[in-house]
Amino acid sequence: MEIVQGIILKTSPYSETQKIIRIYTKEKGYLSMISPSVVFKRKTKTVHLLQISEIEFFENEKSDLHKLRQIFPIINLPELYFDIFKMNILLLWGEILNLILKNEGKNEELFDYLTHSIEYLNSTHNDIGNFNLYFLYRLAGFIGFRINTSSWQENYVFNINDGSSGRNKSHSSQPAIAQYSIGCYPAFLQHPSEYQFQY
Repeated sequence: MEIVQGIILKTSPYSETQKIIRIYTKEKGYLSMISPSVVFKRKTKTVHLLQISEIEFFENEKSDLHKLRQIFPIINLPELYFDIFKMNILLLWGEILNLILKNEGKNEELFDYLTHSIEYLNSTHNDIGNFNLYFLYRLAGFIGFRINTSSWQENYVFNINDGSSGRNKSHSSQPAIAQYSIGCYPAFLQHPSEYQFQY
């Protein structure tokens, strides 16, 4: 039996009493687990999206699907599951993280970034819309690419094709979809300290 710390990325039903759980762990990276029927037999036993938990499981050496033994929440995150705006952000984060972390191995720095971001989202009452964008912006750096913000200035637009910003040229031959105004998130580009948390 092994014990790890993990973040619940997705759950899907396998049977009436069993679930497949996708987890990103601090010690082993991305894991898939099947729960024994007794874990979710009682309706009161639930697993929440992006819940930070301690997980006991039996490793399956023949398959990537491991057997979950027990799961215990480490941190209480009440704001995330009762605030409709924060819950929508959780749904977005869960889908994105489950897609991009499937082949991700152990990365303690990334795990710490995710846990601190989830805790911050739970506790903050500031501009969570911009924090959502800031989270995704910084996440890009962990998975191998980063948006170049060094050329950004007031009233510049972001060019999706080359990942840089520049003056909005109305006569540009680029399709409209290729230019995206970053006027919606200059707050965290100009004043990132407003979105800083202990990390």
